[in-house]
Formats: sequence, structure tokens, C-alpha cells
Amino acid sequence: MKYIYLSAFFLFFCIQEAKAALPNGTVAPNWTLTDLNGNTHNLYNILNSGKHVVIDFSATWCPPCWSYHNSHALSTLWNLYGPNGSNEIMVFFIEGDITTNTACLYGTAGCQGGTQGNWVAGTPYPIIDLLTSEVRNQYQISYWPTIYGIRAQDKRVFEVGQKSVAQWESWLFNSFEMDFTSAITNNTCRGNGSVALSVTGGHGGKSFQWSNGGNTSTISNLQSGTFSCRITDSNNYFLDTPNFTVSGVPNFVAGLVEQRNISCNGASDGILQVAGSGGGGGYSYDWSNGESTARIEDLAPGNYIVTINDSYNCDVTRSFTITQPQTLFGSAFSYNVPCNGTAGYVELAGLFGTAPYLYDIGGTPQANPYFYNLPPGDYDYTVTDANNCLYTGTFEIEQVPGPTAVAALPAPLSCTATQTTVSGAGSATGSNITYLWTTTDGSIVSGANTINAVVNAIGTYKIRVTNTTNNCYKEATTVVQSIVALPTAAVVDANPLTCSTTQTSLDGSGSSQGQEFSYLWTTPNGNIVSGNTSLVAVVDEPGDYTLQVTNANNGCIKTTSKAVSENVALPPLSVTNGQLTCTATSTQICGTTDQGLDIVWQVGEQQITSQCITVSQVGDYQARVTGSNGCISTRIATVTASSDLPLVAIQTPEEINCVTQQITITAGLQGEQTDFTIGWTTQNGTIVSGENTLTPVVSKGGIYTLTVVRNSNGCSTVSSATVQEDRDLPTSAFNHAQNGQDLVLTSNITGVYTSLLWNLGNGLTSSDPSVTVQFPTTGTYNICLTATNDCGDHVACTEVLYVAKLGSQVVSQNASCFGTADGSITVTPENGLPNYTIVWEGPNGFTSTEWTLTGLMAGTYTGIITDGQGTQITITRDIVQPNNITETSVDIVNDSDNGNKGSVTPVIEGGTGNLTYLWSNGSTGSKLENVGEGSYTVDVTDENGCKKTFGPYVVENAVNANDLSFVKEFMMVPNPTSDKVVITVSFVQDVAKGQISIYNAMGQLMTNMNFEGNVQKTLDISNYMNGLYTVEVRKGNDSAMKKLVVIH
Repeated sequence: MKYIYLSAFFLFFCIQEAKAALPNGTVAPNWTLTDLNGNTHNLYNILNSGKHVVIDFSATWCPPCWSYHNSHALSTLWNLYGPNGSNEIMVFFIEGDITTNTACLYGTAGCQGGTQGNWVAGTPYPIIDLLTSEVRNQYQISYWPTIYGIRAQDKRVFEVGQKSVAQWESWLFNSFEMDFTSAITNNTCRGNGSVALSVTGGHGGKSFQWSNGGNTSTISNLQSGTFSCRITDSNNYFLDTPNFTVSGVPNFVAGLVEQRNISCNGASDGILQVAGSGGGGGYSYDWSNGESTARIEDLAPGNYIVTINDSYNCDVTRSFTITQPQTLFGSAFSYNVPCNGTAGYVELAGLFGTAPYLYDIGGTPQANPYFYNLPPGDYDYTVTDANNCLYTGTFEIEQVPGPTAVAALPAPLSCTATQTTVSGAGSATGSNITYLWTTTDGSIVSGANTINAVVNAIGTYKIRVTNTTNNCYKEATTVVQSIVALPTAAVVDANPLTCSTTQTSLDGSGSSQGQEFSYLWTTPNGNIVSGNTSLVAVVDEPGDYTLQVTNANNGCIKTTSKAVSENVALPPLSVTNGQLTCTATSTQICGTTDQGLDIVWQVGEQQITSQCITVSQVGDYQARVTGSNGCISTRIATVTASSDLPLVAIQTPEEINCVTQQITITAGLQGEQTDFTIGWTTQNGTIVSGENTLTPVVSKGGIYTLTVVRNSNGCSTVSSATVQEDRDLPTSAFNHAQNGQDLVLTSNITGVYTSLLWNLGNGLTSSDPSVTVQFPTTGTYNICLTATNDCGDHVACTEVLYVAKLGSQVVSQNASCFGTADGSITVTPENGLPNYTIVWEGPNGFTSTEWTLTGLMAGTYTGIITDGQGTQITITRDIVQPNNITETSVDIVNDSDNGNKGSVTPVIEGGTGNLTYLWSNGSTGSKLENVGEGSYTVDVTDENGCKKTFGPYVVENAVNANDLSFVKEFMMVPNPTSDKVVITVSFVQDVAKGQISIYNAMGQLMTNMNFEGNVQKTLDISNYMNGLYTVEVRKGNDSAMKKLVVIH
């Protein structure tokens, strides 16, 4: 027979049937049995001789029994204290499974029922093979091994179990030798009796369990009576004492004669009555409320304490609580009158107070809470409890309405909408609701039996909504109206176009007005300058113009047209010419036009309104007349000189300015200058030189007059020239406006300038009249515009506030470890307008208004930044976490023959950077090597300091495994596990049948299943407690075992 054992961390048991062991402290049943050597043993004879007895009930096939047997603990105990030792004890091995034969005790030869080996060899104490189940049943053996110790003094039996030699010594020579003495103090008064125990022997500390609940070696403050105690030592061995009697005066007690609690909440009608008994009689009473009689009345709710004294001056105290019921409360559940009914009913209910209740709604009070046949209306009701406490209330019985019927106001019929929908939206709905539309003066096109109907005529429409469950119905009506009304289109006559009136208005203000109206002007032969979609249009050409007015509410349109005329006829004008002579130094020139019109002459810089003017200089003179239509006619009257006058012509002079401060006026003269006398004069100018030449030099603006006299005849000609002067600096100014991120600068310079220059405040310049600039940051920029002409520069500077685009700087720190909340985000707003705010949202309902967020878990965080002018931007940051440090697989190599040949190789992934390992035995490699049997854990830490513990990993020790040929593979994955485990077993040769069994640490069978052939089973162990379990695979007489660790 082949056996494979993998050592465990605990001693196990083999379960055979579900029975309880013999209770500890029971008197051991006597037996007379014969051992394998033919010696007969009687239990009571041995005990009566003063020897304690150890009995090992085992089965030859039981692995835990074999393991403990081979520990030789009982053999050592026999050798030290048995007949060949100090002769204080007896030890017996009793094979209790009657299904095995005696041969199984000697090994496999001839064994029937299974054996672990030769149990007899090397066993010094008697071995008994039970042939019947009588003794086994008397000792209630339900699992193997069951090991009892029996105390010689009183034959009581205790299940000691698989203990070491030292533990057995503590049981046999400490626990079994435990004894006690007692001292009793009788009760004289006020319960001053006591019982004191003094314990000898026993193992370790002692605990006491008295019949009155005491738990110390001495109980005191006892009234007269009997008391007993159970004394238990650290081995859970116990002694039960006999009853101890504490005598003395009769027990002095305070008895309750009557307690009457408050009848109604808030009242004070409680009663307490007590009576003393026992003691010495002659009782007096002292209540906490000052009363001194046995009976006290008119009590409010609360606690009351009474002290009763007897003639021995002993006292006893009792406390009582007078309670009051909760405030009586009533409720009414009314059932309304149905839509077609005449009466409803109500169900009343009482709550709190003191049951039972009586109910009344104005008639005869009744215990029945139901009142029927109630018409609609308001009712008063009362609830009276068993103590005549009263509650009053009201309820209402209503008439149940029919289903809701709603007929909404439909859209009216219009020029474009010749049909409309009447809707019952808002009416009751459901599978039990029907609809019917009817009309007496309209027309229903479709949908008469639906909630919405289509109609095409004005009129009154009615919807009936019916509840087919109870045949209740309700009706509602609506009216369809028509809004087929044409709008008004009216345009007043426009003023005609003239030379002065180049644009005229077409005014349609007399048309219909309102938000529902729109307007459109069109023309086939004119021109609309503006207002083509408004009531008033501006035109600049004659022609025909049409106004279209549209009512959006009903789609109706109306048009009207107007013609615009034109009057551009020029007024009549004729002029006469004139001639100057030596004697006629002036002449009159005249113009002729229609009566009522004025003629305006242009004489130099002057305009003279007159039909005729007198002039004294040759030249062309313009006459202008403006007609009533604003049209202007002009004519030129020419004044010539006779040949006896000097003929003079003056060129238009240059302008005097800051650069040209003197100019020369140039005049032309027909003839030799020596034949003429030349002279220049001025009233408002300055002649620098040449005043008697044709080219004088002047230095100031003004009118300069030239008089030329012919020397031969004294005839003279007078001419004049105007010199313009401009010596003013320009006035620099500019406008600015920010449009988005563009700052638009527009020059607004008055006066004459030759150039301009922008200084934009950021080191840049420009000479363009209009400049668009962007600045990188928000701030106030000193912007200057310089205007320059010949006279110099003029500078205008303005402090301009520029608001740059709102932005932010974001710094974030991810979570250091998987599952930790130590991420952070810091936001610094940039640009925009100060007075910033931020509102955050994040995972799991996270919100904040802080600029720095700390303690963040992994997730997406969104912040909305708002600046002082309401501009908003959204920022999003993802706080990420490293991958979880996880175990993807583990390879465990078990030890063999206790040679420290085991190893654990977990495959760990995740975390940040390189991982470091610290095993529970101090090793620091990723692989644990050269270890023996044991349970090992490993702390894995990444570069962020994130740590996770894996394991326990169980390395087992394979012993007596010289032949594993029948098992090819035996795996349990995962191990340790929390809910499921996959057991895979394959065999070298085909296996017809076998069993897989799982035992707990007590040897109790948890799971047993049969298999046929190779095995791969998934077992649910979610209901197993944490601990170590043995999984045994058995094929005939061959077995293999492994340990399974369950951790939830």
C-alpha cells in the first residue's frame, strides 16, 4: 500500500459520522475489555486504584490518527508515569472502527478497511480492538482520533485531544489534582453573607462561575440562600462545588402591591403601593418624593425610590418607574364618493395611548373603525382609548371626479393655415381612456376618436374623455377662430427729387404695425438707397415703388405702389459784359433771371447778392442763381480794358508757412516797365522788398494791391492778389477700441500734417493712420500719436487698458500610488481682467473653488475660470495613477524531506519604476529560495514608495514520497483563495474511480466528491472560514494530500 503525506500546520481529525463527543465532566462509562495480548482491563478498578486513565480512540485508516500516534506523546507519557514508570496513570489505544479487522493494526497484510501502517510495533501501552460498537457509542465517538483523560477521584471524563507530553502532564498532575476549601459567613442584616473559596492545584489561572452570576473566588453581600460554583482552570478543566447554604434572618424584601401608571399622556394620576416582608417586621417607608406611607398617589411620570426599614434597622431599597402612554393619536383614511356614486366611507385608526379604542363620528361610539354610507362633506371624529383619553380630528369625503378633460385653444385658421388641430393634451390618458370630438357648427376633417382632431372651419368643438373602467366621463370645449384679415398697406406721396433734394423718403407708416408684420420695398425702374425692409424707404431715383406688408401670424399679404417724380430744370440766367477805360475806371455788369430769384456774384473772396455790381478790375466775374428746386445756373461776365489802360496780370501766389516764410508775388505787364509807374500796397500784409516792382517779396498773408500807371497818359490799372498763410501746428488725437484681442487705434488729427508716428508702448512704432495691435499680457499701455508738419510736432498720449486673452498656467501632480488620493493641481490665471474665480468639478461629485487642489484621487477634473469682465475659459486635467501592483502568477516549489528546497516565484507587475521585495523571512529577492515548510508573505515596493503585500504563500514539506508514480499532476489554483479553487489532478495510468475530500483543521469533512478519470473541478469555498484545509485525493489504497489556504 502506498501513502503520500504532506505535513500540515495543525493536527487534524477524521470524521466518520455526525455525533457530538461525550460532554466534558461526564462520569465515564465503565467497561471491561481485553487487549491484543489477552489481558483484561476494568476501567473502574483502575480508577479506584487512584490512577488517571488516558484513552486514544483511533481508526487504523485515519491519517491524523497515524500522525499523532507517531508523535509518540502517549508512549512517552506511559514510559514516564505508567506501570513501568511512576505507576500513576494508565494509557489505552482503542481501535474503534469495527469495519476494520484486527490485522489492520499490524499493517497492510490481511487488512480489511484500510490502515496507515503497523500500529502495534513500538507501542508500549495496551491496544484494544473493539469488536462491537457498544463502548464506542457509550463514549459518543464521532471523529478520529478522540482522546479522553479520566480523573481517578470522581471518574469524570474530559476530551483532552492531541496534546504534547507537557500538556498531558499539566492535565494529569495539575488539572486533575485541583481541589478547594470553603468559608461561609451567614447573613445577619442587609445581605452581608459571603462564601469564600480557596483553590489548590489546577493549571494556570482559575475562573469562577457562581450560581448567582458572580465570577470571583469570593462572593459577598449575600442574602440567605444556597449558592454553588464551577471552578475552571487554564486547560478548561472544571470542578463543580456542592451547594453552600448562607443562613440568617429571613430575606428582607420590598414587594410591589400595586403600580398604576399614568392613564393619559400629561396627567398625574399614577399610584405605587409597596409592602415589606421578611427581616424583623415593623416596617417604615421613605419615598424619594418625601412620602412616608406604603401607598402614594397622584404621581407624575418619573422614577420613584422607596427605602423600607425593619425593626433590626435593616433596610431595603427598590425603585419604580411610573410611565405614561404616548399621546393618543388618531388618523382617518377616507374613501371618496365614486363619480357615479352617492356615498363614501372612512376607516379610523387609533395610535398610541392605551388600546383598545372606541370611534365616533357624531353618532354612537363603536369599536369598529369603519363608517359607511357617508355622503360628501366634512366630518369630525373622536378616538377614545381604554383609559378614556380622547383624540379629535376631521376628515373629508369628496366626490370622485371623472377623468380630466382639457381642450386647448387651437391655432386659428389663417391665410396659410386652412386647417388646424384641436388638442386634448392634458386630458387623462391610458389604455382605459377614450376620446370623442363633436361639433355643431364646425367641420372635423379627421381624428374624431383621438386626443387630437383636425378641423377646417371655425366653430365650437367638444371633447368627451371617458374612463372605460368606471364609465366616468368629462367634457371640455374650445373655439376655432379665423384670423384671415389682410394687413393695411399705405404709403404717402413722396417729395419729388430735385437738384437740392437728391434723396426722398417713401413713408409707409400708415400700414399695419406690430411684431407680426414684415415689410419689403421693391422697384422695377428706380433705386432704393436704404430701408427696403422697413416702413420708410429712402430712394434717389424717380420711378415706381411697391411696399409689401406681410402678417406672419396668418400669412396674409397686402401691397401698394407709389411713383416718385423728379424736378431738375435749371433757372434762366443771362449776364452783360463791361469794359474799363482810362476815364471809366469802373463798370457795371448785370444779370437777368426770373422774378423772385437772387443773383449772387463772385468778386474775389466776396459773394455779392445783387442783380448788378460795379467793378474796377478787369477779369471774369461769375453770376450764380439758384432756382426754387435747388438747381443752379451760372454765367461769366467778362470785364476788359481798353487799349489805353495798362494791361496787368498777377499769378496766384504761393502760401506762406513755417518753411516758406517769404514769397515773391509775380505780376505781368504788357509793355516796357519803364513806361509805367508800379506800386504795391497792403493793409494787412507785410511787403519786405520790391514794392515798386512787378515781383515784390512779402512775409505775411494778406491782400496785396498793385497799381500800375501809364506814364504817357496817366491811366492806371488796379489789381490785387491774396497771399495765404498757414503757420499752425496740427492737433494730434486718436480713438481706440478693443475688438476681441485686437486693439484698433484710429488717428483723429486736426490741422495740416505731413506725417504721423505711433508709439505703441511696447517698443513698436507705425506710421499708418489706423493701426491694429495685440499685446501679450493684460495691462495699461502708454500709447502716443505724433503729428508733424512744417511747423513742428504735436504729441497726444493716452493710458490704454488692454485686456489680453484669458489664460492660465496649470501644474499638476499625479497620484503616487494606485488607489491613493495625493494628486494635486495648481492653477495660476493669466491675462484677462483680474478678480478671477474658479469652479471645479471632478469624480464622485467633487467640487471646489480653490486655485490649489490637493488630496486628489485619479480622475478627470474640469475647472471653469471666470475673470473680472465675465470671460470664461475651461481647463481640464487628468490625474492619473500608476498601474496597480498586481500578482499575475506564482510558482511554488514545495520542500522535500525538510531539506529547505522550497521556493516561491511570484510574477509581480505594475507600480512605478523598479520594484523591491522584502519577504517575511528577511529575504530581498524577487524569488524566495531555499526555504522549508512554512507560510511566507512578501512586501513589494515601487520607486514611489507604494507598497503592497502578497501571500501568504504556503510551502509544504513532502515526506515518505518515495513513490509518486500514480500521480502525474496535482494542482490547486489559486492558493491561497477566497471564493473558488480549481483542482486539477491527472494520473499516470487511467483511474477508474476515486474521491476528493477536504478536511478542516479539526479533521472535519467539509467536502467529499467522487471522480472518474482525470479531474478538473471548480469548487465553491466562499462559505469556508479562514484557515488551513487538507485536500486529499484517494484512489483505492493510494492517496495524495495538499494544503489549501482560505483567506477572505
